[in-house]
Amino acid sequence: MKRHQIYIVLLLLSSFGLAGCELLGLEFQRSYKYDDQIGLVDNQVKMSGWSYINSRTNLFSQLIEAVKYAEVDTNLFNQSNQTLLLVTNAGLATAANSYWNRNQVPDPTDPTGIKTIVPLSWDVYPKAQVKELVMYHIVKGAWSYMEITNATQGRVTFFPTLSSLSEGYVAFQIKREGAMTIYMNTFPTHYNADTRPRTPNLQLLNGSYIHVMDNYLDYPAEFDMTLFPIYK
Repeated sequence: MKRHQIYIVLLLLSSFGLAGCELLGLEFQRSYKYDDQIGLVDNQVKMSGWSYINSRTNLFSQLIEAVKYAEVDTNLFNQSNQTLLLVTNAGLATAANSYWNRNQVPDPTDPTGIKTIVPLSWDVYPKAQVKELVMYHIVKGAWSYMEITNATQGRVTFFPTLSSLSEGYVAFQIKREGAMTIYMNTFPTHYNADTRPRTPNLQLLNGSYIHVMDNYLDYPAEFDMTLFPIYK
């Protein structure tokens, strides 16, 4: 009898430990309860996309500055049937692999033109370049865990974005790693093969989705585009 009681206590402790991990947010992507049949619950963001961005300037101040500098129409963030991949200040400006760090510009104080520096603002880049960066992170279609799972069937699949470039496709893949995990741009030439959102599957009032990113996404090479299917 005592042995059975010990087993029951251990089982309860184990279950509590697993639940505690979820409550403390240790599971990287499972911020919201997920059901394979009905999808996500409690992930509603009761505002427009641009309002959400402006409500979190501690995360998105550089995204806001990029949009303003490139003269992107902010109404694009409020449209239905799309997915916003919102890159934080870390992914755009401050992290070691941020856009600014990986796209340094010539040092104006260096007469040789060899040295480069990390920019301090967007205006060192051409406006068209910054606009394409912003547009590349808006994917056509509303894509949550469930929709991506149904569309990709576990395969890496390219999805069109609002970018006007021929390489303006983002690759999605769903993996089961305890939680359902969205991976993005896992093609061979991408600078980060482990790119996934820090906060996925926020649904806006109009039904569009947000995935908050600590890494920006870089474009696929022509070679990458031959490796995986394009969703149509």
